[in-house]
Amino acid sequence: MKQIRVGFDARMIMHSGIGTYTRSLLKILTQNGNLDFTLFGDLNKLANYPARKVLAEFPIYSLKEQFLFPKLLAQNPMDLLHVPHYNAPLGFKGNLVVTLHDFIHLKYPPSKMAYLYARGMFEAVIRKAARVIVDSNHTKKDLMEMIGTDEGKIRVIYPGVDEDFSPVAKADEPEDKLTLEPYVLYVGNLRPTKNIQTLVEAFQMARAKIPE
Repeated sequence: MKQIRVGFDARMIMHSGIGTYTRSLLKILTQNGNLDFTLFGDLNKLANYPARKVLAEFPIYSLKEQFLFPKLLAQNPMDLLHVPHYNAPLGFKGNLVVTLHDFIHLKYPPSKMAYLYARGMFEAVIRKAARVIVDSNHTKKDLMEMIGTDEGKIRVIYPGVDEDFSPVAKADEPEDKLTLEPYVLYVGNLRPTKNIQTLVEAFQMARAKIPE
């Protein structure tokens, strides 16, 4: 069976959310014998993945990303390119698959220029992509309402659960030592768009109503 040649833009592999998505995806998919991966990014950060690596130092959201990255991609033949963010190189001539995680850059842009850039890129990338992957039906709904995308090219693929979160055997400890006090766990970063202030306020309200 002929292998499918997959190019993957892994430049954001050490970022928070998109980096976690990228690392988890590559950990599994690079083990698939039917897929022949070429990873583009920092060679040191990609060293542990069983795939061909190509140095790509183009900054995200940059002119180099749009003008020089397509030339590098053209030198490395592939059946499709997967970009895990909306900043795909528009000059790429082959089949493009892009993952869109949310529309924060349109809903809460830091500036008018940032909004115009994001809006233009979203529209261009979605128009160019053969398939658009989204993490949830909520993002799919946003995509169709805010950009007006053809539903036929959208695929909802929920993020998986890392094996680190697999159930463990029950510890040989008395039950009272394993009891945890009620707690609230937040696992995101501290950016304003995460709306942590509302989380804290909600916790204070809940604590006032449920003091124990």
